[in-house]
Amino acid sequence: MELKGQLLIENGRVRAALEPLRAAVAQAPDEPQIRTLLGRALVATEDPALNDEAIRELELAAHQDPDSPFTWHQLGMAYHNRGDEGMASLASAERAALAGDFPSLVGNAQRASEVLDKGSPAWLRAQDLLVLAESHRADYERAQRRRLQ
Repeated sequence: MELKGQLLIENGRVRAALEPLRAAVAQAPDEPQIRTLLGRALVATEDPALNDEAIRELELAAHQDPDSPFTWHQLGMAYHNRGDEGMASLASAERAALAGDFPSLVGNAQRASEVLDKGSPAWLRAQDLLVLAESHRADYERAQRRRLQ
């Protein structure tokens, strides 16, 4: 089922891929890569009616495999499509942290901190990401200086 869904996506038949991917997730609920593929397909439909399902699947995938930059990227897109810029920025900051993209990490974590409800779990995570960014600032600046030499 997963392979069929993947092939349909690659051939531009995103909507046709949804049912095989949903079936694949039902058969293997603990496989975050399959959930991410389903979430990607749901986002790619650009159908607002499917956006909440995309977010649910991608949140589960991110919980199952928090080290997947692609999952965080797709989740950020889904939140953006829903108009939730705070959560979109937080997901983008998570992706940037995993990818070692310091400027994007700082910018997105700051944006999330400004928009999310202060004290909420998501806001606290944005604060954690800012602390992480600050702890790696010297390494990033050193690498930038080396690139410029």
